[in-house]
Amino acid sequence: MTLSVVLAAALLQKHRSKQKQRARSDDIRVLIIRAGVIGSTYACHLAKRGVDVTLLASEDRFQYLTVNGVHVRNIITNQQETGPVYIVSTVPTKGEFDPIILAVRYHQLGAAFEHARPLMATTPLLLLQNNLLGIEGTITELDAHSLLMGFPGTAGLRSGSTVCSLPLWWGTTLIGDPQGMRTQGLHQTALISRRAGLRVKVRDDIAPWLRTHTTMITVLAGYIYKNGGSIQQFGQQEGRIHLCQQGLSEALHALGTDHASTPPDTAHTYDAEAPWLARIPMRLASLTPWGRLLVDGYVAHKSDELGLFCDQLLSLAARPGARIPNPRSLAPYFG
Repeated sequence: MTLSVVLAAALLQKHRSKQKQRARSDDIRVLIIRAGVIGSTYACHLAKRGVDVTLLASEDRFQYLTVNGVHVRNIITNQQETGPVYIVSTVPTKGEFDPIILAVRYHQLGAAFEHARPLMATTPLLLLQNNLLGIEGTITELDAHSLLMGFPGTAGLRSGSTVCSLPLWWGTTLIGDPQGMRTQGLHQTALISRRAGLRVKVRDDIAPWLRTHTTMITVLAGYIYKNGGSIQQFGQQEGRIHLCQQGLSEALHALGTDHASTPPDTAHTYDAEAPWLARIPMRLASLTPWGRLLVDGYVAHKSDELGLFCDQLLSLAARPGARIPNPRSLAPYFG
């Protein structure tokens, strides 16, 4: 068999695989609220795989995307990708979506829920973000059964109008019910997401996972701010990483083990392992060019959200007997 025949067979197989993926995705309609880095990356990824994607954008972003379309640059390969996405400035009142993805920062939750309100009675909402307070800090009059919490399988930053991010084949989208239940909405959302070509992992401990992850990001950001806003400068000294691990241990211990509606054994295990696990992304981010770009860009552009998380962390830990000298000393650096 000649090389040309092998290559032709491989290309044919790839083409058939794409056709099968599109056939599975043809009947899926997804609404994504907010055209930031996460929302744009998911919109582009899903649209390329045949999903009917509607992307809700703010006024200025709507004007740009209507003219130029949704483009995402792969931060690893530097290749630009695009997909046929329907851009809107208001939520469509007709039609059904499965599901609605809220790709918003924590302090934008109120506005995002208002956008989703006309559809939330019949459609699961998948909230992809850092979150420290869990379901109690997220839901007001919203019924708990309509909301799923999760974490995106990508990260990135915007440079002007250009979105640069990790490709979604790189990471895994985490989803779960905030009360640790295996609901029909969770099963349906996981099934649809996988049919749409996403790598998905369902976690029964999504609320404590998010709490631990958000605590880790907040403490790490404080030490990066303290060291000039550079993960590389922070990661050059082993003592700084050790100090960050100690601060993370203090913060998680101060938060306690009250996981309310989630399996306490699972949550406690993750909390206990987090300080050790934090060393891996810290090292990776400080040693790779794209890692440094992502982390430094994140702490530079999300100081308002990180400052809010710092305030929440200190407030939650402000109880008798809680000692968090290292995290508390970082508060002034959040600005």
